[in-house]
This record gives sequence, C-alpha cells and structure tokens, in this order.
Amino acid sequence: MIKKAVEKARIDKELDEIEEEYSIEEEREETWFDRVEKLLLEYAKEEEIPGKQYSEIELLQLGLGKVLRNLWNDLKLMDCIFNELDKLKELNTKGQYKTVGYVPKESEDITKIPIYSYKNEPKLESLKQMIANPFFKSLELENIPSLNRKKILIFTQYKDTAYYIYTNLIDWIEQELDLHSWLKDKDKIKVALVTGDTDIATKINYMKRFSPPRANDGWEEVKKIR
Repeated sequence: MIKKAVEKARIDKELDEIEEEYSIEEEREETWFDRVEKLLLEYAKEEEIPGKQYSEIELLQLGLGKVLRNLWNDLKLMDCIFNELDKLKELNTKGQYKTVGYVPKESEDITKIPIYSYKNEPKLESLKQMIANPFFKSLELENIPSLNRKKILIFTQYKDTAYYIYTNLIDWIEQELDLHSWLKDKDKIKVALVTGDTDIATKINYMKRFSPPRANDGWEEVKKIR
C-alpha cells in the first residue's frame, strides 16, 4: 500500500511539473462583454482629466459617453450624405424615387434594399455609351474601342454593385428597344447576372455561351474553370 501511495505521489508531482512547464492550464475565453469593456476603457483614455482618479465604473461611463457622441456624429454625417444622394435620384411619373429593382434580402436583413436610378451617373453612362451605337459616343470616349455587338464581362467586388449595374442596364435596354435591338432575343434581354449565390447549372450555361465558336459546345471552357 505504501509503495502504491509513493508511486501515485511521484506521478502527480511529474504531472504538476509538466503542466507548469507547458502552461497546460486552460485560459478563460474572452467574452463579448470583455471585448466591450476593453473598448470602452480605451475610449475613456481620450476623455480622462490628467491627475484625476477614476473608479472603473466612472471610466466605463466616460468611454460609453465617447462612443455615443461618435455614433451621434456619424448618424448626422450619414443623414447629410443620404440627403445629397436623394437629390441625384430620378423621379418616376408619380414624383417618387424611381427604383429599378431590389437586392435580394439576406437572412439577417430587416428589409429589401431598393436599387435606385440616378441622374447622370458618370460610370454607368460611360458603360452605356460603350455598349450602344458608336455614333452616340461622347467626345471623351471617341478614342476608346466600342463594345457594340460584342460579348461583355463586367466584374465587380460587391454583390450590391453587380445588382445595381444589372438592373439599370435592363431598365435602359427596355426603354431603348430600337437602338439596342441586338441586345434582345425576341422578348428576352441578353444581359445576365452571376454572383456567389448563382447555382452551378446557371454558371455553366453562361460559361458555355461565352466560349469560342465550335469549341465543343463550350464544355472545354467549363473544364478550365472546374
């Protein structure tokens, strides 16, 4: 019995030494409250009066006050930006802001995001001129090769931007039927949108449509992407 007790004590001692050497003791995970507290204390440093002593509660109150003031200033700035943007939006026949579609609602979104049509949006207007009949190009674009009657790929980093370009092009083509008849196949407009949410079958179909003529019905292009 004594031999077993001594052996157990030796094993426990060795385990304690290993734990101490390699810091096996599990550290407490940082919670969201810890992160908020740390952030408020950082903001409090900007508000402290030199030489004055503060309790931790008072420091948290100082930090929270700083956060609320920053938030209020940001909201006022956003209101100014939105007011200026409203001045650029086109109006429909009812005097309301003209929408050309909506960005699909994500699970965390409260409401759908409308896509507005803006007056004289320079990048979009330049794109339209590049696609349209070269005769209507502005002087600024006269030396840039036209994209008229060609297959075009437009890449953008953000999905919202992709929907903005897509819906505005659709609206433009629908209103310019005679000028852009080459962009229509009977009642179908030949403009498509692909995002990370687009299903695989649709993506493959678009890749095949952009493949070179007689390239094995487009499957060679699909294999390059897979």
